[in-house]
Amino acid sequence: MNAYDRFLDLLDGEAALYRALLSVLEEEKKAITDANLDGLGETGKKKEKLLLKIRTIEEQRRIMIKDLAESLGCSPHGLTITKLADFVEAPYAVRFKRLCTDLLPLAKTIRDVNDGNKALLRHSVELVRSSFAFLNNLITANTVYHRSGRMQQTNQSGKVLRGSI
Repeated sequence: MNAYDRFLDLLDGEAALYRALLSVLEEEKKAITDANLDGLGETGKKKEKLLLKIRTIEEQRRIMIKDLAESLGCSPHGLTITKLADFVEAPYAVRFKRLCTDLLPLAKTIRDVNDGNKALLRHSVELVRSSFAFLNNLITANTVYHRSGRMQQTNQSGKVLRGSI
């Protein structure tokens, strides 16, 4: 197996992990909208495992791209899959281009779904904060009118129920 085949296999594996990540992000979205904390915790664990695998493959990809760049006589920093497809021969060029057409929309979809999940989580946190503020206002003592006519709230008791029975 030559370097191009190994690199293409590595990229195929990375693409499969990204597809799995997208699936987990969709599960996360459902858990958020269903307010399923257990499901949200599970998807968090799944994401962590997938991201660790992706990080490992990404390190291998960087090493392989450096080696390929040296063999092609170009800089590894500017070597993209599209540029690599231009450098290599027909059967590999087609596979690299196919990978590009698969990976770019996949990466955009992952980014969009992840951004949507972030927005949902921010909204959920705001709802919790609003509910907490509402409950906090319920436990404040009644306002007192002073001689000046101004209202002033007395200190909060912090108790919902009376301490003595």
